[in-house]
Amino acid sequence: MSRLQPRLANLRLFPLTFFLLLLLVSFVRAQASTAAQAYNQRANKYLATGEPDKALADYDIALTFDPMYAVAYYNRGKARQEKGDMEGALADYNKALELNARLAEAYNNRGNIEKEWRQYDEAIADYSKALALNPKFAIAYSNRGSVYYRKRLLPQALEDYNRAILLAPKKALAYWNRGLTFFVQGKTAAAKKDFERYVKLQKDRTASSEEIIKELEKELHQKRNGA
Repeated sequence: MSRLQPRLANLRLFPLTFFLLLLLVSFVRAQASTAAQAYNQRANKYLATGEPDKALADYDIALTFDPMYAVAYYNRGKARQEKGDMEGALADYNKALELNARLAEAYNNRGNIEKEWRQYDEAIADYSKALALNPKFAIAYSNRGSVYYRKRLLPQALEDYNRAILLAPKKALAYWNRGLTFFVQGKTAAAKKDFERYVKLQKDRTASSEEIIKELEKELHQKRNGA
């Protein structure tokens, strides 16, 4: 037998071996992806039932199985944000957007953190990115409006609150925010109408629109007098 024959036989086997190896890698990746999705889904249930610690543990496992799982980073960011870990949440939102730049919710949530940190321009930019991806994202309009309000850009704030209310007319927060903006502008009648709508939509109706306006007028008077 020629010495070349075993070598030739090995060469013939190489394509088959390579193909089998690819199949094995694909199978392992598919199993890991399935496991990651399962842990992510269970974590979502934990988060929805008020168990963020259990959720975080499952998100960690999901990301161990699939380190490129953008949605799991986003979800873990929500859990961290719920626990008050804003730095950790921000890191997860950044990673989620690095992996998938079309996650409108991640831009919105990152904007919320920036708003709390008074990074208003950055927050507006992120809310705007969220709205570019999802023009019907009512809460993002409301959130961006609240930043415009803080910057005393009241016309822009009103425009965003109007859009939020048009898209989600049964959400109380936008009525409160718009009513507050009207009040600051001195449009008391318009403010009262929005506060009335806010009170009706709230499950906990502890104050009337008249009481809200009286309290706001009291606060405004105190601020003007340096109290």
